[in-house]
Amino acid sequence: MFNWGNWSKDLFNKPFPNHLKEQGPTIFLCGLLITSLFFIWNARQDNFNILKTGWRSPSNLLLEIGGGVAMGLTMAILYFAFVAPYQIILQNKFGDYVETGETAMFLVQQPIIFFIANVLVAPFIEESLFRNYALKKLAPRFNLLPRILLTSLGFGLLHCMGGFWYMLMTGILVGIPFAYVVEKRQNIIWTFAAHTTLNLLEVSYFAY
Repeated sequence: MFNWGNWSKDLFNKPFPNHLKEQGPTIFLCGLLITSLFFIWNARQDNFNILKTGWRSPSNLLLEIGGGVAMGLTMAILYFAFVAPYQIILQNKFGDYVETGETAMFLVQQPIIFFIANVLVAPFIEESLFRNYALKKLAPRFNLLPRILLTSLGFGLLHCMGGFWYMLMTGILVGIPFAYVVEKRQNIIWTFAAHTTLNLLEVSYFAY
């Protein structure tokens, strides 16, 4: 009988080369910057102002920020308590293209760059690209559910350095609820606050 678990672990469980471990955060930051340049160029072609569109809230601004911080804190607690342990179980049982725990180890090789990339750059770029620009761009062609799923797929793929299961969980457990919130609130302030809070706690967790 074919054993998928052993086959997948043999195929995917490969350690990162040492030079990638040492430069992991720099590679991540460069990837974000390249993505942002491509996004900004396309946004300008569509006359889409990333500094204005999606940043105006019809309700109380403090409510958007406070709600986002609370959402990010809740998601961080759930991630560390439940999601991360199940990710390890899935990696050990079915394999992955990174070894268990390998991503966390190489991301903290350069903590300052990791902080800049994950807290100062990623929330703005990812919310502007996937939950702001992409959701609006897809609106004329797709209904709500396909828009949410497509943008969540792109968001998950951007986190491919974390491994297959991390990429999948990020797309499903973060991308989908974030896209839903933006569609309902018609701005990205809430999700930007949630994303920043979540990533800040993630950096703190991995670094300390």
